[in-house]
Amino acid sequence: MKKSYLLGLSTMIGLSFVMAVQDASASSVALYRLYNPNSGEHFYTEDLGEKQLLIQEGWHDEGIGWQAPTTGDAVYRLYNEHVGDHHYTSDRGEYDYLIRLGWKGEGESFYSADQTQQNREPVYRAYNPNAQSGTHNFTISSTEQKTIVDLGWKDEGTAFYAVGKINSVDKESLQEQVSFGQQMDPEEYGADSLKAYQVVLKKAEAVLADQNATQAQVDASAKELSAAFEQLAKIGELKNLLRKVDELKAEDYGKRSFENFLATPELVKLRELITDPAVTNKQVTAASNAYTPAAKTAYDKVVYVGYLKALVAAQYAATDFKFGAEASYPTSLALLRKTIAGADDGTYSQAQVDAIVEIFATKTLPDLLNDNGLKKVPAKTDKPILYTTNEEGAENLPDSNN
Repeated sequence: MKKSYLLGLSTMIGLSFVMAVQDASASSVALYRLYNPNSGEHFYTEDLGEKQLLIQEGWHDEGIGWQAPTTGDAVYRLYNEHVGDHHYTSDRGEYDYLIRLGWKGEGESFYSADQTQQNREPVYRAYNPNAQSGTHNFTISSTEQKTIVDLGWKDEGTAFYAVGKINSVDKESLQEQVSFGQQMDPEEYGADSLKAYQVVLKKAEAVLADQNATQAQVDASAKELSAAFEQLAKIGELKNLLRKVDELKAEDYGKRSFENFLATPELVKLRELITDPAVTNKQVTAASNAYTPAAKTAYDKVVYVGYLKALVAAQYAATDFKFGAEASYPTSLALLRKTIAGADDGTYSQAQVDAIVEIFATKTLPDLLNDNGLKKVPAKTDKPILYTTNEEGAENLPDSNN
């Protein structure tokens, strides 16, 4: 009980302080900190790809732990596969000793600022004697270190050194914007607008790395990058709208009505825009707003015949029919097929299709179970829903996760 209490409270404390990081300098790199809620372990890496992979696997993103130098004293990483724990040390003797004890040496992970680094800042190490995993915590926050020590952790002093603050410039907001920009999926944006954004992103990266940048320069860069993002043609939103349409099965609909739906001008416009490299965000917004009501109106007119085709395809035994109805089944089957043809050429409406289906399913076939406990009548499937109603009552296309 004591173990989980210490780990849990340490996590909350860590989250409170880990975001208060130093400014980046030209000779430093962000060291990301993550937390595993299942094992209680904190993990440290400067590899953005490794960070994103762990987040996908359920680790919690705790932001930037500190700025590590790009050169200096090596910090080694080890892994204990028996308890699922990582450890970090700049002491080569400790590294080799733990390997002899069965830990897996993972080599150099990042660097510790050496004595030549100006304004270096200590990274404190603490040990939890009650834990098997997540036994060590590393932090630049003296407040976090004191708090967990007061809770029972052992203070092990300074483990290594981070790059200290060069000036009082706050780059956190710019750092977040740059990190986001570096991870963006290019398939989600128009090509030309993305190129323009990436030019501004490169300038922001330079400001972020400039240890002599002023607060005014940082703020101006963040503002410029934000404005560039707003100008991005976010075609990913259009792709989400089209994805639901493309998931529809054409064979489940009357041919003519479905073709008319696909030819809806607003729908055609979306397909044009996602392939146009020069598309603008203004065009994307206008097309998206125009598409939803137009597509809803067009989709409401599409005749659904999926259930009707299932009735035709089903195999029936004599006992599946109401008394005396078996003899008329060939005539009924011909009517069902005629209805499908009528839906295809546009002479049958949805109401007519539904009426014929209702007659066949309720008046020709009994609502009984066969020997296997299954109905011969196929389970009814309603027309796929493309639209949901939000709280204000407006019709909208659901996103691709629905």
